[in-house]
Amino acid sequence: NILPSSAVGLIVTYYGVNASGGPLWLISDFGPKTIAIGAPITLNMSYSNSGTFQAPKRVPVTWGQLTLTFTGCTTATATLTGTDGSVSENLTMLTGVIGMPGCT
Repeated sequence: NILPSSAVGLIVTYYGVNASGGPLWLISDFGPKTIAIGAPITLNMSYSNSGTFQAPKRVPVTWGQLTLTFTGCTTATATLTGTDGSVSENLTMLTGVIGMPGCT
């Protein structure tokens, strides 16, 4: 999930599985407030292993990094590298990126 925001900057969440087959939910640090096609963005990724729905706590545990490069208004490449290994994906966004230069 990629959430651009001109107020706080880009934030990315990732839900998948870890190397042991358990759930892995990652969240990025805040990224840039503007995104340019072809410019790689590297974000630190972390997870939290504390808190509950009734009493949430965000105590981030560093997992690794995400490198994200928008290749067009609705396409990007992403590489996650961290504790559980590395994976690269080609992404196609359903809505595009609001506010990216050259995109409507």
